Amino acid sequence: MTTQTNGTEPLRFVYITMDGGHNAAVREAARLLYEAHGVALHPSFYSVTQLCGGDLWDRFEADVQRADFVFGCMIFGEETVRPMQRILQAASAPVCIITSNPALIYCTRIGGLELKPPDENEEPGLLKKWMQRLRPKKGDGKSEAYRQTALVKNLTKLMKYVPGKMRDLHTFIAMHNYWLHSSPENLKRMMALLIQRYVPRCEVDLPTQDALEYPDAAIYHPDADAPFPDAASYRRWRAERGTPVDGADRAWHGSAGLLTQRAIILSENTPHLDALIRATEAQGIEVRTSYSAMLDFRPALTEFMDGDKSGLPKVDLVMNSMGFPLVGGPAGSRPDQAVEALRALDVGYLDLIPLGFQHVEEWQADEVGLNPMQVAMNIALPELDGGTEPVIYGCLLYTS
Repeated sequence: MTTQTNGTEPLRFVYITMDGGHNAAVREAARLLYEAHGVALHPSFYSVTQLCGGDLWDRFEADVQRADFVFGCMIFGEETVRPMQRILQAASAPVCIITSNPALIYCTRIGGLELKPPDENEEPGLLKKWMQRLRPKKGDGKSEAYRQTALVKNLTKLMKYVPGKMRDLHTFIAMHNYWLHSSPENLKRMMALLIQRYVPRCEVDLPTQDALEYPDAAIYHPDADAPFPDAASYRRWRAERGTPVDGADRAWHGSAGLLTQRAIILSENTPHLDALIRATEAQGIEVRTSYSAMLDFRPALTEFMDGDKSGLPKVDLVMNSMGFPLVGGPAGSRPDQAVEALRALDVGYLDLIPLGFQHVEEWQADEVGLNPMQVAMNIALPELDGGTEPVIYGCLLYTS
């Protein structure tokens, strides 16, 4: 993948993420884009983990300066935000930053849309009123997340047909939906929309398609063709394979629930999970790997692990492999709601740590081990939920 059909250099996109978990899916999306439309795209990847090391900023700045588009998501931490803000503000390419520190979100410039900090003395226009509707409201995290999701779906249906800034606002909102449902196909559609609207040097006419949507909660298994949207389909699949999860012919000594993030499953970044699942099942323990959307994983407990409500046998143990608290994520943990849900389930709750914010070589060489961000996110916050026995099970390598 070196040239486009018109002989020009490949398009250059810069992707900035929290931990690089989407990198493989983005590469696959670029392959699909070239296969379908002959458009070559070269993605450059940067994560908070890498940039915190301090020796990649010059390369990052050079890549941003020559990029056709810059996209970022889930970027936090003052040591990363401030230098990145300076670089993004000087970028000539369009920039779209979502679900990150507000200082970086305000670096978003796509078409005629330039996000700025709110001016309380300014009379809100139509565009600003739409943006205000997207701001979080106080209340239960789960209901607020679903309110925002429904609003995004309704807004994007209307706004993509309106030219000018309204269409640019549609782009900004649609990026959330593509990234939320981050399969390689959706990331390809995301690339096509951004190229079609904001990269004029590409002469290929690309389709702009809405994101495919996937279940908010499901069960995953590496031997299945796709995640199971309900307990009944999972039970049938197990029975057809000769490994029923219940009844007189039950094939297992027990069951363990494994919580993961939907983005990990949809982006196919699963080798670490697959190894854990297979090693555990080799011991005769069924692993019921489940995810929920919106950083609230209570639906996975209720729909797939609670025997009374799921219709499946109750799990004997829950393992949290996300590195996040059960409810609210790293920036909005709600331990009181997590404790209530876990107390109702009443089984052991283990804390598995993915090294998302440091490389395994750094962890091995450091006398302390985990860096402060990992300690806060992966040990302190899950402990407030009731997580015990933290153990590292997945990691980044310098070659990742």
